[in-house]
Amino acid sequence: MLPLITSCLICGTALTRLQRVGKVRFCGEACRWKYENLLPHQVCGVCGVMLLPVAYGRRLCDAPECWRVEEERARERERERREGLREEAERLRDSAGEALGIVEPETYWPTVAPSYRGRISALPEERRQAFREVVARLAKEAAGASVASVGQRPGRTVSRAVGAVSRQACGLCRGVCCGTAGIRAYLRVETIRKFMKLLPDQSQEEVVEAYLGFVRAETYEGSCVYHAEGGCSLPREMRSDTCNGFYCTGLTEFQDAMEGREQVRAFLAQPEGETLAGRGFCDGETGELVRVDRGREGLDENTR
Repeated sequence: MLPLITSCLICGTALTRLQRVGKVRFCGEACRWKYENLLPHQVCGVCGVMLLPVAYGRRLCDAPECWRVEEERARERERERREGLREEAERLRDSAGEALGIVEPETYWPTVAPSYRGRISALPEERRQAFREVVARLAKEAAGASVASVGQRPGRTVSRAVGAVSRQACGLCRGVCCGTAGIRAYLRVETIRKFMKLLPDQSQEEVVEAYLGFVRAETYEGSCVYHAEGGCSLPREMRSDTCNGFYCTGLTEFQDAMEGREQVRAFLAQPEGETLAGRGFCDGETGELVRVDRGREGLDENTR
């Protein structure tokens, strides 16, 4: 429901009861004429009120109700976008399945995964040093934290078969979720404390050197310091709960769809420019990926 207009959209003069009932939005013709000559970015995209220049970029006024309506619209647009992608993936699955001779292609759930397109380059020394400072601070805090005060965030639990399909999808993606980790690598005090408990005789400096030791000389520019060619260079037991338990929207939808199913199968597709490209059929029982373009590939455990 849109916000009720109770004042003139141009000058803010309170509208009469008769004007409100008649859904009149201006106090007079002068304001109406001025409004009709405004550009689209100069009015709120929800209630239509004239905006101050500072709000032109967002096209929203300050009314909480307008923000709520716009958030609902954004969620609906995203839902429609994802539904359209899934329908396109379904069409790609059917055509690719016929071409490859896939038995029962309709049993492979159409799953749209993202696709990372970063560039590998030498890790700048300033990023390495900044990361050292982050780990050193976390290690100091972790050493002073009591066991009772440190909690762990439970990750999403998936079956072996669902995990096998998910790893193949992550391998195709190559790390979109790593892109915002930067020099922190999603590490938290809890992460370091958990690692310290595995090797209690380590000093804080040894913990720092252990984490620095897995940073490669070449990484993806601007991404996580552990985001290297072939996947994450940090062992799983040293990663944060975020890294070990996060799945993108496409994989979360796939995992939800597989609940209660005997056959865990997915047809994996990814955005390619303005279109969607089919990548392959994956059966969770074998972990094998039958690629649309190159045939069969085994499961790569290092992709996630």
